[in-house]
Amino acid sequence: MTQTAAGTPKLKVLNSFTDQKDEFIPEDPEEISWYVCGPTVYDESHMGHARNYVQWDIIKRIMTEYFGYNIKLCMNITDIDDKIINKAIKDGGEFTDISRHYETRFLEDCKALNIGLPDVITRVSEYMPEIIEFIEEIIKNGYAYESNGSVYFNVKKFDESPNHKYAKLEPSSVNDAEKIMAEEGVLTDVKENEKKNQRDFALWKKAKDGEPSWDSKWGKGRPGWHIECSAMAEAIFKKAPLDIHSGGIDLRFPHHDNEIAQSEAYHNCDCWINNFWHCGHLHINGKKMSKSLKNFISIKDVLKENTSSQVRFVFLLHNWNTVMNYDTEKTFKEANAKEKQFKEFFRLVGAKIREIDIKTQNQRWVEKDYELSETLLKSKTAVKVHLCDSFNTPKAVNVLSDLVIATNSYLTQKNEVIKVPLLRQVSKFVFQTLRAFGVYEDDDLPSLTGG
Repeated sequence: MTQTAAGTPKLKVLNSFTDQKDEFIPEDPEEISWYVCGPTVYDESHMGHARNYVQWDIIKRIMTEYFGYNIKLCMNITDIDDKIINKAIKDGGEFTDISRHYETRFLEDCKALNIGLPDVITRVSEYMPEIIEFIEEIIKNGYAYESNGSVYFNVKKFDESPNHKYAKLEPSSVNDAEKIMAEEGVLTDVKENEKKNQRDFALWKKAKDGEPSWDSKWGKGRPGWHIECSAMAEAIFKKAPLDIHSGGIDLRFPHHDNEIAQSEAYHNCDCWINNFWHCGHLHINGKKMSKSLKNFISIKDVLKENTSSQVRFVFLLHNWNTVMNYDTEKTFKEANAKEKQFKEFFRLVGAKIREIDIKTQNQRWVEKDYELSETLLKSKTAVKVHLCDSFNTPKAVNVLSDLVIATNSYLTQKNEVIKVPLLRQVSKFVFQTLRAFGVYEDDDLPSLTGG
């Protein structure tokens, strides 16, 4: 990213470690390391997934296309999990068939939503040697132990170390037995006294009959959920600290707190991640999405009635870190109105530019030209201020909307007064900003303007 002039706003982003907007300072400005928790592929992707992955796509595009950062983004695919195994047992199939099927469906949804592919995709099943080596190193460093063919992370010993602290993200939940057991998995069968402490969590699960398993020095088994991300992030980036780790806010504890502990135990360091970014929940008509509540909305169903750009506008008009209520009657109305406003603006500008003969036009500026030029300059500044303020896309979109309204007013003048070069500057800024949000691609411009 190029140096900014004095007084130019700096990018600050809400960091879950501090619960405040911290200045984003990369470890290496030449390449930002970013790990995002990907899906567990056992069912159709839903609007909660869309909220998560569209938001990260918007933010990545802003960072690369607007701020000029070079990012290396890694996303995992959890293709080994209790839910996948349960579905395979229920359906009488292979777990790999289940996971590949729904992985394909997820990636199809991402493409339909214009979500760019990450730079690296890691599947758990393809990184088993790295996961086993990662666990071995944690044992070597004294923060994990083998018990009855499984391996557990020693939370008490880690937390008592002067160089470490457990649950940096959500310390209030460290004794929440319900959360701890829920994340250990429904297929976990822990024998009495197998764990040294209730808070200890599985790095390696001893194989049970009918489950997929891999050979290890502790016997046949499979990895615990939390260890997967730590090991695969290390396999790809091979360093600490990483610049960014992101995911849904529901993963803060214990998943992300356990990831942090494992990785700091592996590296013998006190900082594995510099910036943790969490996307807010998506509720359906005020309630959490659940099949039991019959409010489960798949991405494919949404895209039957709405375009990908309309879905994107839905999320652009909400701050990425806040709870978003999806109202099945109202949510798309505002988004569709915004999309229509911008589309009509580009068509109107395109038509005006085609009908004005610039060669015979007087180019001397008058008051309205100066006014629109000043509005454009202020809009550019305002968009930057809002995007530097933890990617505040709702306010940035409203700035663009106000600029469109001002330009539409400018266009009510006679053709011989309208300045085509100024009009091009405005439309270029609006288009490039929306392109940086992923609403449009370069080849969309001719169709928008009728060219």
